[in-house]
Amino acid sequence: MSEKCILVAEDEDALAYALKLKLNQAGFKVRLVTTGDDVLKALEEREYDLLLLDILMPGKNGFEVMEIMREKAYKTPVVISTNLSDDRDMALAKKLGAKAYLIKTDYSLDEIVEKIEKCLIKCD
Repeated sequence: MSEKCILVAEDEDALAYALKLKLNQAGFKVRLVTTGDDVLKALEEREYDLLLLDILMPGKNGFEVMEIMREKAYKTPVVISTNLSDDRDMALAKKLGAKAYLIKTDYSLDEIVEKIEKCLIKCD
C-alpha cells in the first residue's frame, strides 16, 4: 500500500505543524498550505488522498475552495477542521461535499488523525 498524502490547509502555524507531526507519525505524507488560493494551486499540481480544510483562511475561504473544487470536479475527499460551530456552516459544508466537520476545540490531535483514517477507509 502506498503512503497516503494529506493536504492540510491551516493558517495557524503552531496547529499546522502539530497536525503535520501527528499525521507523519501515523504514516501519512503531509503538505501544508495556509491560504485557499494555495489549496487550489496544490490541487492543480497533484492528487491528494484527503484535504483537511480550515474554513477561515486568508484569500479564499474553505467554502469558496469547496465550491471551486466542485466546479472543477476534483474528487479529493474533504474533512473540515474549523472553530466555526454554527449549524448553517455545518450544513453548507455537508452540502458542498465535506466527509466530516470537526470543530477544532472539540477534538485532540489524535482524534483528528483517527477521523482522517476513518474517512480514508470509507473513501477507498
